Parts: sequence; C-alpha cells; structure tokens
Amino acid sequence: MNVILLQAFYYATVMALSVMFLGFIMKGFLFKFLKVKMTFGKYVLVKLRGITRDFFEVGWIEEGFLVYKYNKDEKRVSLNDNSAFYRSVGVSWIDIDE
Repeated sequence: MNVILLQAFYYATVMALSVMFLGFIMKGFLFKFLKVKMTFGKYVLVKLRGITRDFFEVGWIEEGFLVYKYNKDEKRVSLNDNSAFYRSVGVSWIDIDE
C-alpha cells in the first residue's frame, strides 16, 4: 500500500476516534448540537432540566407547539408569548422542565 495513503488512513482513524471519544465524554450533546447547527434554524436545542442533571434533545416548532422526542416518546409543549428562546453557541435554545 502506498505510504502516503497509509499515513492518511492513520490520521483519519485517530481523528474519528477522537470525535467519538469526545461525543462519549459529552454524553451525546456534541452530536445533537451538530444536528441542530447543520439545519440552519429548522431545529432548536431543547434543554430539559431534571432533578439530578440536564438533558439535551433536538426539537422543532410545529403549529405553535414545541415538539421533541424524549425516551422514544414524542412530547408536545404549548408555546405562548412568554416562551423564552435564546441563542447560545450559534443555535436557538429553550429551557423546559423535565
């Protein structure tokens, strides 16, 4: 095998393992953040505040409702005028209780 291709394969393997390790350490936040970031505003990042820790899910706005999937169930939350969306790290976020 060509030496240059072999070295490029080694570098790609190290980069892929680094990204997977980072995703594991961040408990899935990285991939959900990237999914929201790549949709250019179609999705929003939902921060579910729990008793012991916070969870992040990908949500979208549908007919005045915030829709997201949590534990393989689709949840619908009514949005009103007081719903506070904010931008952080370049994506739209909303905080709700679990």
